[in-house]
Amino acid sequence: MKIVLLNTHSTLNAGDAGIVLAQIRLLRDYWPRAVISLTSRTPEIDRPVYESLGVEVYPPLTPAPGVFIGVRKKFGNTLINLVNFKDKRDLLSAIRDSDLVVSSGGGYFYSYRRHFPGPTFLQHLLHLELARAYAKPVIFFPQSFGPFANPPASRMCRSILRAPNVLKVFVRENISRTLLLDLLGADGGEKIAICPDLVFLLEPGEGRPPPGFISALRHPVLALTLRDWHFPRAASGPGTHTAREKYLSSMLEIASSFLRRFGGTVVVVPQVRGPDLLEDDTIISREFVRRSGEMGGRDKVLLAPPSILGSPSDLIDLISRADLVLATRFHSSVFALLAKIPVVTVGYHHKASGILEELGLERFLVDISEITPASVLPLLEQLMEDRAGWREKTAASLRAARELIHTRLGDTLEEFQNRYPGRVR
Repeated sequence: MKIVLLNTHSTLNAGDAGIVLAQIRLLRDYWPRAVISLTSRTPEIDRPVYESLGVEVYPPLTPAPGVFIGVRKKFGNTLINLVNFKDKRDLLSAIRDSDLVVSSGGGYFYSYRRHFPGPTFLQHLLHLELARAYAKPVIFFPQSFGPFANPPASRMCRSILRAPNVLKVFVRENISRTLLLDLLGADGGEKIAICPDLVFLLEPGEGRPPPGFISALRHPVLALTLRDWHFPRAASGPGTHTAREKYLSSMLEIASSFLRRFGGTVVVVPQVRGPDLLEDDTIISREFVRRSGEMGGRDKVLLAPPSILGSPSDLIDLISRADLVLATRFHSSVFALLAKIPVVTVGYHHKASGILEELGLERFLVDISEITPASVLPLLEQLMEDRAGWREKTAASLRAARELIHTRLGDTLEEFQNRYPGRVR
Protein backbone atom coordinates (compact mmCIF):
# COMPACT_ATOMS: atom_id res chain seq x y z
CA MET A 1 0.00 0.00 0.00
CA LYS A 2 1.62 3.23 -1.19
CA ILE A 3 0.20 6.56 -0.03
CA VAL A 4 1.27 10.07 -1.03
CA LEU A 5 0.38 13.06 1.18
CA LEU A 6 0.23 16.14 -1.02
CA ASN A 7 0.61 19.78 0.00
CA THR A 8 2.00 19.58 3.53
CA HIS A 9 3.47 22.91 4.58
CA SER A 10 6.45 22.93 6.98
CA THR A 11 7.47 21.64 10.39
CA LEU A 12 8.33 25.26 11.21
CA ASN A 13 4.58 25.63 11.67
CA ALA A 14 3.77 23.43 14.68
CA GLY A 15 0.07 23.35 13.81
CA ASP A 16 0.66 22.03 10.31
CA ALA A 17 3.27 19.59 11.62
CA GLY A 18 0.71 18.32 14.13
CA ILE A 19 -1.76 17.66 11.32
CA VAL A 20 0.82 15.71 9.32
CA LEU A 21 1.91 13.60 12.30
CA ALA A 22 -1.72 12.79 13.11
CA GLN A 23 -2.36 11.81 9.48
CA ILE A 24 0.63 9.48 9.40
CA ARG A 25 -0.49 7.83 12.64
CA LEU A 26 -4.08 7.43 11.45
CA LEU A 27 -3.07 5.91 8.11
CA ARG A 28 -0.69 3.48 9.83
CA ASP A 29 -3.47 2.49 12.23
CA TYR A 30 -5.44 1.26 9.21
CA TRP A 31 -2.53 0.01 7.11
CA PRO A 32 0.47 -0.74 9.35
CA ARG A 33 2.71 -1.65 6.41
CA ALA A 34 1.78 1.39 4.31
CA VAL A 35 4.65 3.10 2.49
CA ILE A 36 4.02 6.83 2.96
CA SER A 37 5.63 9.79 1.22
CA LEU A 38 4.80 13.48 1.26
CA THR A 39 5.54 16.82 -0.34
CA SER A 40 6.93 19.60 1.83
CA ARG A 41 7.66 23.24 1.10
CA THR A 42 10.74 23.01 3.38
CA PRO A 43 12.01 19.49 2.58
CA GLU A 44 15.53 19.94 3.96
CA ILE A 45 14.15 21.02 7.34
CA ASP A 46 11.38 18.40 7.43
CA ARG A 47 13.31 15.30 6.33
CA PRO A 48 14.90 14.56 9.74
CA VAL A 49 11.43 14.64 11.34
CA TYR A 50 9.51 12.51 8.85
CA GLU A 51 12.23 10.18 7.64
CA SER A 52 12.66 9.05 11.26
CA LEU A 53 9.08 7.76 10.87
CA GLY A 54 9.91 5.99 7.61
CA VAL A 55 8.28 8.69 5.44
CA GLU A 56 9.95 9.93 2.23
CA VAL A 57 9.93 13.72 1.72
CA TYR A 58 9.85 15.45 -1.68
CA PRO A 59 9.98 19.14 -2.58
CA PRO A 60 6.94 20.46 -4.48
CA LEU A 61 6.87 20.16 -8.24
CA THR A 62 6.89 23.95 -8.65
CA PRO A 63 8.38 26.47 -6.23
CA ALA A 64 6.50 29.04 -4.20
CA PRO A 65 8.94 31.98 -3.93
CA GLY A 66 7.26 33.27 -0.76
CA VAL A 67 8.93 30.48 1.23
CA PHE A 68 12.37 32.04 0.74
CA ILE A 69 13.63 35.12 2.58
CA GLY A 70 15.41 37.87 0.66
CA VAL A 71 15.56 38.67 -3.05
CA ARG A 72 18.70 36.61 -3.71
CA LYS A 73 17.31 33.52 -2.00
CA LYS A 74 13.93 33.91 -3.68
CA PHE A 75 15.58 34.01 -7.07
CA GLY A 76 18.33 31.45 -6.41
CA ASN A 77 16.26 28.84 -4.58
CA THR A 78 13.38 29.19 -7.02
CA LEU A 79 15.80 28.58 -9.89
CA ILE A 80 17.31 25.55 -8.09
CA ASN A 81 13.83 24.11 -7.61
CA LEU A 82 12.92 24.64 -11.24
CA VAL A 83 15.97 22.74 -12.54
CA ASN A 84 15.93 19.98 -9.89
CA PHE A 85 14.69 17.38 -12.34
CA LYS A 86 15.64 14.38 -10.22
CA ASP A 87 13.33 15.37 -7.34
CA LYS A 88 10.56 16.20 -9.82
CA ARG A 89 10.97 12.82 -11.47
CA ASP A 90 10.89 11.08 -8.10
CA LEU A 91 7.73 12.93 -7.06
CA LEU A 92 6.01 12.11 -10.35
CA SER A 93 6.97 8.45 -9.88
CA ALA A 94 5.62 8.45 -6.32
CA ILE A 95 2.25 9.81 -7.47
CA ARG A 96 2.16 7.47 -10.50
CA ASP A 97 2.92 4.40 -8.38
CA SER A 98 0.66 5.32 -5.44
CA ASP A 99 -2.48 3.45 -4.44
CA LEU A 100 -4.01 6.42 -2.64
CA VAL A 101 -3.37 10.16 -2.72
CA VAL A 102 -4.31 12.24 0.33
CA SER A 103 -4.75 15.98 0.08
CA SER A 104 -3.24 16.96 3.42
CA GLY A 105 -5.47 18.53 6.03
CA GLY A 106 -5.08 22.19 6.90
CA GLY A 107 -6.14 25.39 5.20
CA TYR A 108 -4.43 26.28 1.94
CA PHE A 109 -7.16 26.46 -0.72
CA TYR A 110 -7.95 30.16 -0.48
CA SER A 111 -7.02 33.30 -2.38
CA TYR A 112 -7.22 36.91 -1.20
CA ARG A 113 -5.88 38.25 -4.50
CA ARG A 114 -8.34 40.27 -6.56
CA HIS A 115 -7.61 39.00 -10.07
CA PHE A 116 -5.77 35.67 -10.06
CA PRO A 117 -4.52 33.19 -7.41
CA GLY A 118 -0.88 33.30 -6.39
CA PRO A 119 1.91 30.76 -6.88
CA THR A 120 1.22 28.87 -3.65
CA PHE A 121 -2.40 28.18 -4.62
CA LEU A 122 -1.27 27.05 -8.08
CA GLN A 123 1.43 24.86 -6.55
CA HIS A 124 -1.15 23.00 -4.46
CA LEU A 125 -3.52 22.73 -7.39
CA LEU A 126 -0.90 21.32 -9.77
CA HIS A 127 -0.14 18.40 -7.44
CA LEU A 128 -3.80 17.40 -7.45
CA GLU A 129 -3.99 17.82 -11.22
CA LEU A 130 -1.17 15.29 -11.46
CA ALA A 131 -3.16 12.86 -9.32
CA ARG A 132 -6.09 13.36 -11.68
CA ALA A 133 -3.86 12.82 -14.74
CA TYR A 134 -2.67 9.51 -13.27
CA ALA A 135 -6.27 8.59 -12.30
CA LYS A 136 -5.30 8.10 -8.65
CA PRO A 137 -8.00 7.97 -5.95
CA VAL A 138 -7.89 11.15 -3.86
CA ILE A 139 -9.30 11.82 -0.40
CA PHE A 140 -9.18 15.36 0.98
CA PHE A 141 -8.45 15.09 4.70
CA PRO A 142 -10.15 17.71 6.93
CA GLN A 143 -9.35 21.21 5.74
CA SER A 144 -10.79 24.67 5.23
CA PHE A 145 -11.69 26.23 1.88
CA GLY A 146 -11.98 29.89 0.91
CA PRO A 147 -12.35 32.70 0.78
CA PHE A 148 -11.93 33.02 -2.99
CA ALA A 149 -11.56 36.70 -3.85
CA ASN A 150 -11.16 36.06 -7.61
CA PRO A 151 -13.23 33.95 -10.05
CA PRO A 152 -10.30 31.86 -11.39
CA ALA A 153 -9.59 30.45 -7.91
CA SER A 154 -13.23 29.35 -7.60
CA ARG A 155 -13.26 27.78 -11.05
CA MET A 156 -9.97 25.91 -10.48
CA CYS A 157 -11.10 24.60 -7.12
CA ARG A 158 -14.46 23.51 -8.56
CA SER A 159 -12.76 21.67 -11.41
CA ILE A 160 -10.43 19.66 -9.19
CA LEU A 161 -13.12 18.75 -6.64
CA ARG A 162 -15.57 17.60 -9.31
CA ALA A 163 -13.00 15.22 -10.82
CA PRO A 164 -14.17 11.59 -10.71
CA ASN A 165 -10.98 10.44 -8.96
CA VAL A 166 -11.83 12.59 -5.90
CA LEU A 167 -13.66 10.18 -3.60
CA LYS A 168 -14.36 12.38 -0.57
CA VAL A 169 -13.74 15.93 0.60
CA PHE A 170 -13.68 16.48 4.35
CA VAL A 171 -14.03 20.03 5.63
CA ARG A 172 -13.29 21.24 9.15
CA GLU A 173 -16.27 23.52 9.59
CA ASN A 174 -19.72 24.31 8.23
CA ILE A 175 -18.59 27.56 6.57
CA SER A 176 -16.34 25.59 4.20
CA ARG A 177 -19.08 23.01 3.64
CA THR A 178 -21.56 25.71 2.62
CA LEU A 179 -19.00 27.32 0.32
CA LEU A 180 -18.26 24.02 -1.45
CA LEU A 181 -21.91 23.05 -1.78
CA ASP A 182 -22.53 26.41 -3.48
CA LEU A 183 -19.43 25.92 -5.61
CA LEU A 184 -20.14 22.35 -6.71
CA GLY A 185 -23.92 22.42 -6.88
CA ALA A 186 -26.07 19.32 -6.54
CA ASP A 187 -23.38 17.09 -8.07
CA GLY A 188 -20.97 17.59 -5.18
CA GLY A 189 -23.21 17.06 -2.17
CA GLU A 190 -22.31 13.42 -1.58
CA LYS A 191 -18.57 14.15 -1.68
CA ILE A 192 -18.60 16.80 1.06
CA ALA A 193 -18.61 15.94 4.76
CA ILE A 194 -17.60 17.67 7.99
CA CYS A 195 -14.81 16.12 10.05
CA PRO A 196 -12.82 17.76 12.89
CA ASP A 197 -9.21 18.87 12.47
CA LEU A 198 -6.87 15.90 12.81
CA VAL A 199 -4.72 17.69 15.40
CA PHE A 200 -7.42 16.62 17.88
CA LEU A 201 -5.94 13.12 17.61
CA LEU A 202 -2.61 14.17 19.15
CA GLU A 203 -1.97 13.10 22.72
CA PRO A 204 -0.19 15.31 25.25
CA GLY A 205 2.99 13.79 26.60
CA GLU A 206 2.61 12.28 30.02
CA GLY A 207 5.23 12.49 32.73
CA ARG A 208 7.63 14.79 30.89
CA PRO A 209 9.69 16.95 33.28
CA PRO A 210 8.86 20.65 32.93
CA PRO A 211 11.45 22.76 31.10
CA GLY A 212 13.56 24.83 33.46
CA PHE A 213 12.14 27.95 31.85
CA ILE A 214 8.62 26.99 32.99
CA SER A 215 9.35 25.68 36.49
CA ALA A 216 10.69 29.08 37.61
CA LEU A 217 7.66 31.14 36.51
CA ARG A 218 5.30 32.92 38.87
CA HIS A 219 1.71 31.69 38.60
CA PRO A 220 -0.87 32.21 37.28
CA VAL A 221 0.70 31.91 33.84
CA LEU A 222 -1.04 33.32 30.78
CA ALA A 223 0.36 31.76 27.58
CA LEU A 224 -0.17 34.00 24.59
CA THR A 225 0.30 33.45 20.85
CA LEU A 226 0.44 36.19 18.21
CA ARG A 227 0.58 36.39 14.46
CA ASP A 228 1.38 39.22 12.06
CA TRP A 229 -1.91 39.12 10.18
CA HIS A 230 -2.24 41.05 6.92
CA PHE A 231 -5.87 42.18 7.53
CA PRO A 232 -7.16 41.57 3.99
CA ARG A 233 -10.38 43.47 4.71
CA ALA A 234 -8.45 46.67 5.38
CA ALA A 235 -8.90 49.15 2.55
CA SER A 236 -5.27 50.14 2.03
CA GLY A 237 -1.70 49.92 3.25
CA PRO A 238 -2.29 52.58 5.96
CA GLY A 239 -5.50 50.76 6.87
CA THR A 240 -3.58 47.53 7.35
CA HIS A 241 -1.05 49.30 9.58
CA THR A 242 -3.85 50.82 11.68
CA ALA A 243 -5.59 47.44 12.06
CA ARG A 244 -2.32 45.75 13.09
CA GLU A 245 -1.58 48.44 15.67
CA LYS A 246 -5.11 48.15 17.10
CA TYR A 247 -4.67 44.38 17.46
CA LEU A 248 -1.21 44.62 19.01
CA SER A 249 -2.13 47.47 21.37
CA SER A 250 -5.20 45.56 22.53
CA MET A 251 -3.16 42.44 23.23
CA LEU A 252 -0.61 44.53 25.17
CA GLU A 253 -3.34 46.12 27.29
CA ILE A 254 -4.97 42.72 27.91
CA ALA A 255 -1.65 41.29 29.13
CA SER A 256 -1.05 44.33 31.33
CA SER A 257 -4.55 44.12 32.82
CA PHE A 258 -4.14 40.39 33.47
CA LEU A 259 -0.94 41.07 35.42
CA ARG A 260 -2.56 43.87 37.45
CA ARG A 261 -5.57 41.67 38.22
CA PHE A 262 -3.92 38.31 38.91
CA GLY A 263 -0.16 38.88 39.15
CA GLY A 264 1.83 35.99 37.73
CA THR A 265 3.53 35.87 34.33
CA VAL A 266 2.67 36.24 30.65
CA VAL A 267 4.60 33.88 28.36
CA VAL A 268 4.63 34.73 24.65
CA VAL A 269 4.86 31.55 22.57
CA PRO A 270 5.94 31.77 18.88
CA GLN A 271 3.98 28.83 17.45
CA VAL A 272 5.22 29.37 13.88
CA ARG A 273 8.89 30.06 13.07
CA GLY A 274 8.75 30.38 9.27
CA PRO A 275 9.49 29.55 6.58
CA ASP A 276 9.06 33.15 5.42
CA LEU A 277 9.15 36.36 7.46
CA LEU A 278 5.39 36.90 7.27
CA GLU A 279 4.91 33.50 8.87
CA ASP A 280 7.55 33.92 11.59
CA ASP A 281 5.76 34.68 14.86
CA THR A 282 9.09 35.33 16.57
CA ILE A 283 9.23 38.82 15.05
CA ILE A 284 5.90 40.11 16.37
CA SER A 285 6.46 38.20 19.64
CA ARG A 286 9.74 40.02 20.27
CA GLU A 287 8.06 43.34 19.48
CA PHE A 288 5.33 42.51 21.97
CA VAL A 289 7.82 41.66 24.74
CA ARG A 290 9.82 44.83 24.07
CA ARG A 291 6.75 47.05 24.19
CA SER A 292 5.51 45.27 27.31
CA GLY A 293 8.79 46.13 29.02
CA GLU A 294 8.30 49.77 28.09
CA MET A 295 4.84 49.60 29.72
CA GLY A 296 6.28 48.30 33.00
CA GLY A 297 6.00 44.58 32.29
CA ARG A 298 9.71 43.81 32.43
CA ASP A 299 10.40 40.34 33.93
CA LYS A 300 6.65 39.68 33.90
CA VAL A 301 6.22 39.25 30.12
CA LEU A 302 8.67 36.69 28.75
CA LEU A 303 9.40 35.14 25.38
CA ALA A 304 9.46 31.34 25.35
CA PRO A 305 12.90 30.30 24.04
CA PRO A 306 12.83 28.62 20.61
CA SER A 307 14.97 25.77 21.97
CA ILE A 308 11.95 24.35 23.84
CA LEU A 309 9.52 24.69 20.90
CA GLY A 310 10.78 22.15 18.39
CA SER A 311 7.63 20.06 17.87
CA PRO A 312 3.85 20.04 18.43
CA SER A 313 4.43 17.93 21.56
CA ASP A 314 6.76 20.65 22.90
CA LEU A 315 4.08 23.29 22.45
CA ILE A 316 1.39 21.15 24.05
CA ASP A 317 3.75 20.47 26.95
CA LEU A 318 4.52 24.17 27.41
CA ILE A 319 0.85 25.16 27.24
CA SER A 320 -0.06 22.43 29.72
CA ARG A 321 2.06 24.28 32.32
CA ALA A 322 0.03 27.49 31.88
CA ASP A 323 -3.16 28.42 33.72
CA LEU A 324 -4.80 30.19 30.80
CA VAL A 325 -4.20 30.69 27.06
CA LEU A 326 -4.96 33.63 24.78
CA ALA A 327 -4.40 32.26 21.29
CA THR A 328 -4.25 34.03 17.97
CA ARG A 329 -2.74 31.03 16.21
CA PHE A 330 -5.66 28.63 15.86
CA HIS A 331 -3.73 25.45 16.54
CA SER A 332 -2.48 26.86 19.83
CA SER A 333 -6.19 26.90 20.78
CA VAL A 334 -6.37 23.22 19.88
CA PHE A 335 -3.16 22.52 21.81
CA ALA A 336 -4.76 24.19 24.84
CA LEU A 337 -7.84 21.99 24.49
CA LEU A 338 -5.61 18.91 24.30
CA ALA A 339 -3.75 20.08 27.41
CA LYS A 340 -7.07 20.81 29.21
CA ILE A 341 -6.15 24.49 29.67
CA PRO A 342 -8.88 27.17 29.28
CA VAL A 343 -8.41 29.28 26.13
CA VAL A 344 -9.77 32.42 24.50
CA THR A 345 -9.21 32.47 20.73
CA VAL A 346 -8.53 35.53 18.57
CA GLY A 347 -9.89 34.48 15.17
CA TYR A 348 -8.44 35.75 11.89
CA HIS A 349 -9.97 33.20 9.50
CA HIS A 350 -13.32 31.45 9.33
CA LYS A 351 -11.67 28.15 10.30
CA ALA A 352 -11.49 29.33 13.94
CA SER A 353 -15.12 30.41 14.23
CA GLY A 354 -16.38 27.34 12.39
CA ILE A 355 -14.37 24.77 14.36
CA LEU A 356 -15.09 26.35 17.74
CA GLU A 357 -18.77 26.48 16.84
CA GLU A 358 -18.68 22.73 16.14
CA LEU A 359 -17.23 22.27 19.65
CA GLY A 360 -19.75 24.59 21.31
CA LEU A 361 -17.02 27.05 22.31
CA GLU A 362 -17.76 29.94 19.97
CA ARG A 363 -18.48 32.41 22.78
CA PHE A 364 -14.78 32.25 23.70
CA LEU A 365 -13.82 33.63 20.27
CA VAL A 366 -13.07 37.28 19.42
CA ASP A 367 -12.50 38.47 15.85
CA ILE A 368 -9.01 39.88 15.29
CA SER A 369 -10.44 42.97 13.54
CA GLU A 370 -12.76 43.74 16.44
CA ILE A 371 -10.57 42.90 19.40
CA THR A 372 -10.56 45.26 22.40
CA PRO A 373 -9.55 44.72 26.02
CA ALA A 374 -13.23 45.03 26.95
CA SER A 375 -14.14 42.10 24.68
CA VAL A 376 -11.43 39.75 26.00
CA LEU A 377 -10.79 40.48 29.68
CA PRO A 378 -14.24 39.36 30.94
CA LEU A 379 -13.74 36.04 29.13
CA LEU A 380 -10.32 35.53 30.73
CA GLU A 381 -11.70 36.37 34.19
CA GLN A 382 -14.61 33.97 33.69
CA LEU A 383 -12.26 31.15 32.72
CA MET A 384 -9.91 31.86 35.63
CA GLU A 385 -12.85 31.50 38.01
CA ASP A 386 -14.22 28.29 36.48
CA ARG A 387 -11.30 26.26 35.18
CA ALA A 388 -12.77 23.00 36.48
CA GLY A 389 -16.03 23.60 34.61
CA TRP A 390 -14.09 24.38 31.45
CA ARG A 391 -12.14 21.13 31.69
CA GLU A 392 -15.31 19.10 32.14
CA LYS A 393 -17.02 20.76 29.17
CA THR A 394 -14.05 20.54 26.82
CA ALA A 395 -13.25 16.95 27.76
CA ALA A 396 -16.66 15.94 26.40
CA SER A 397 -16.16 18.03 23.25
CA LEU A 398 -12.71 16.51 22.67
CA ARG A 399 -14.03 12.96 23.04
CA ALA A 400 -16.82 13.72 20.57
CA ALA A 401 -14.36 15.22 18.05
CA ARG A 402 -12.08 12.18 18.20
CA GLU A 403 -14.98 9.76 17.85
CA LEU A 404 -16.24 11.68 14.83
CA ILE A 405 -12.81 11.59 13.18
CA HIS A 406 -12.50 7.84 13.61
CA THR A 407 -16.06 7.23 12.45
CA ARG A 408 -16.11 9.43 9.36
CA LEU A 409 -12.56 8.99 8.16
CA GLY A 410 -12.65 5.32 9.13
CA ASP A 411 -15.78 4.72 7.08
CA THR A 412 -14.19 6.43 4.07
CA LEU A 413 -10.93 4.48 4.34
CA GLU A 414 -12.89 1.22 4.60
CA GLU A 415 -15.00 2.26 1.62
CA PHE A 416 -11.80 2.90 -0.34
CA GLN A 417 -10.48 -0.51 0.68
CA ASN A 418 -13.67 -2.22 -0.48
CA ARG A 419 -13.80 -0.24 -3.73
CA TYR A 420 -10.15 -0.82 -4.63
CA PRO A 421 -9.20 -4.15 -3.02
CA GLY A 422 -6.26 -4.62 -5.41
CA ARG A 423 -4.62 -1.42 -4.15
CA VAL A 424 -4.54 -2.51 -0.51
CA ARG A 425 -1.76 -4.98 0.11
